[in-house]
Amino acid sequence: MTKLNFDFEMPPFFFVRHGETDDNQNQRVMGQLDKPLNDHGIGQAHAAAKILVGLGIGSIYSSSLERTLATAQIIGDAIGVPVHAMPGLMERHYGLYQGQERSKRIAGSLPKPDGVESWRSFTQRTRSTLESIQVQSPILVVAHNGTYKAIIGDQNARAPNAKPLQLIPPTIENADWSILPVGV
Repeated sequence: MTKLNFDFEMPPFFFVRHGETDDNQNQRVMGQLDKPLNDHGIGQAHAAAKILVGLGIGSIYSSSLERTLATAQIIGDAIGVPVHAMPGLMERHYGLYQGQERSKRIAGSLPKPDGVESWRSFTQRTRSTLESIQVQSPILVVAHNGTYKAIIGDQNARAPNAKPLQLIPPTIENADWSILPVGV
């Protein structure tokens, strides 16, 4: 087993953002609110599972929130791999913005609330959780759009719901992340 790290030795891995929820559909900030997948999200998770069958995934690590665990379990059942819940992979905590319309957070029409997890703290939490994983490569991480942003270090990145990606970390030769859609 290899230990994940961010010192240019991290192995490539697969990433899936959870399937759609009603709050995704209604453009609401979920953060760490525990929301279930909607019917479309369940279908998305099954479609992702079909794509991931046969890729040799040896371990699945998931955020501990319901929407990610449900997505991970559907995939895990399809590929015959157990799911390990890891609270450190949870979405960023958005304080009072959680449950609000996304446009209000973006426009800043809500007062700046206490309790919003800083980008730095969130990124450190996410990366240290990944670094703690003892892997049998390749692994699958099932988490959130924010988790994806924290992993690759880009606050403007966007991972689509339940579309498998292969993430290839930076190397000495290539200083940028390579992000490849899987099954396209």
